Amino acid sequence: MLACAWAVEHFRTYVWGTKFKLVTDHKPLIHMLSPGGTKVSTPRLARIAAKLQEYTFEVQHISGWKNSQADCMSRLPEGKDKATTFLRGECIVASITDIKAPEYMELSEKHWLEEDKKDPAMAKIRQWIKEGWPGEKMVPEGMRPYWKVAEEISETDGIIMKTDQIIPPIGMRSTILCRAHAGHLGNTMTRRRVREAYWWPSMDQDIRTMIERCHECLNSDKRLKLRQAPLIPTEIPEAVWSKVGTDFIGPLEAMAPEHRYGIVLVDYLSKWVEAEFVPNITTATVIEVLTEIFQREGLPKEVVTDNGVQLISRDMEQFLRKNNIGQRKAALYHPQANGLVERANRFIKGAIQLATASGMDPPKTTKEAIAAHRLTPNGKTQISPFRMLRGRSAASTLIPPWLSKVSEDEAVDM
Repeated sequence: MLACAWAVEHFRTYVWGTKFKLVTDHKPLIHMLSPGGTKVSTPRLARIAAKLQEYTFEVQHISGWKNSQADCMSRLPEGKDKATTFLRGECIVASITDIKAPEYMELSEKHWLEEDKKDPAMAKIRQWIKEGWPGEKMVPEGMRPYWKVAEEISETDGIIMKTDQIIPPIGMRSTILCRAHAGHLGNTMTRRRVREAYWWPSMDQDIRTMIERCHECLNSDKRLKLRQAPLIPTEIPEAVWSKVGTDFIGPLEAMAPEHRYGIVLVDYLSKWVEAEFVPNITTATVIEVLTEIFQREGLPKEVVTDNGVQLISRDMEQFLRKNNIGQRKAALYHPQANGLVERANRFIKGAIQLATASGMDPPKTTKEAIAAHRLTPNGKTQISPFRMLRGRSAASTLIPPWLSKVSEDEAVDM
């Protein structure tokens, strides 16, 4: 299973977002990686399987002797260059050759001279240095950059120079760029390093292209605007208080010990926010808070939670089953699956931060902020959570008594 998880993560760029087959010669993985397999696995296997939940794949079992693609390196017979293996009666020949990567190539004199002989531009420049440079119209398009700096080009000990900069043959430029980019210094500093000793046409563009393709630089560049996967919109319930989301905030250092944690509840349709501050978030405390809220507002049909131990415990499952409440769990490591309550958490934390900075009582100020939030029309529904949940407008200091009747009439019309 660990090998499968590593392989999927390694090829994430190619398999993420598509349905693919995961072929293995270990038959128990068919059950372990199937839906519900994490319930019967050990904790370590459950964690590995949880990492694969964001992928869509089908586990397929084959016999070990048929798994030649994955096992070819361990099954190679003794031999220097070639190995032969058999799959379903067909002969497959695998050739093993040296990989010539630019970063591992030498900058030796021998290698330089070999590449110099292969480069037709170097031979042409030497010819023009001896015989004289032709007119502009006689110069091929690819040699125009050299013709423009002809007065600065010379030959010293068989090396073509542009003033004090070396013009390397085209076969050595990738090696030079890879060595100059050691440490992943970035575009500007890599360009400075190369310019200190070398020059060739389109050198800046070559450096830019190499860095744009550098995997390490792409992962560490803070200026990049990475494209996020498109989110699937949450289905909006048809009735208020039929679908709610819940989550925790804390520990809150700015709060007193009896208010160290917060239990947050949000209605998906009306956007009504409930928040209770408690000293701990054990399963018993969570059930007690939910019972109080449900007795006041009624029982919802479904509760959306994350995979916190308090929310998936046996006591919580029994509490929800007893009250005929369904539970939908957000995907592991994806809090955006329960984004509505996460947004409410940010609002409550901001209220606590403002109260602490202003020297006011955080629990009291937060409750006042939540009350104001309930009376504010929502950006999506254009109706306040209070009016949508209660079916009437609420009296507040914002509406004077002589306007109260007008507000009530508007609520009845809606």
